[in-house]
Amino acid sequence: MRLSRSAPRAYLPDYVYIAGSLWGRVIKIGVSKNPRRRQNDLRREKYGGLSDWRILYFARARDAYVLESEALYRLGHYERPDHGGSEEIVRCSFTQALDAVSDLIAKEAQASAWWASNWPMYLFDCNRTVA
Repeated sequence: MRLSRSAPRAYLPDYVYIAGSLWGRVIKIGVSKNPRRRQNDLRREKYGGLSDWRILYFARARDAYVLESEALYRLGHYERPDHGGSEEIVRCSFTQALDAVSDLIAKEAQASAWWASNWPMYLFDCNRTVA
C-alpha cells in the first residue's frame, strides 16, 4: 500500500533506514527520528518475530514516509514473508533494498548517509516472485 501524499505525516523529515535480519534472511525499510535507537527497539520488540535486527543504512530524507512507501512499492515483486503482518519486511538483498531507496533520496543526503561496516553479510540470494 502506498502512502498518500496528503497524509499528515507524509512530509515530515526523518531518517529512512534499511535494517536486516540474518536469521530471517529478510530486509526491512522504515522511518525513524533516531535509527540507532530504532535498532534496539526492533530487537526488544522482536519485530516480525525476529530479534537480530541490525540497522545497515540510514539517510536523512524529506518526505520520509512517502519515500518509505515508494521504496516498498518498488520491491513489490519480492516475497513478503508472514512475519506477524509486518508489511515492511521483504525477502530481498540489502543491495536490492538500497537500489529501491537510493534514487529517491536527495544527493546531499546520500553523501552523508551512514552505512554499517558489515552490510555485505546481508547480500541474500533472492529471486523475484512476480515478473
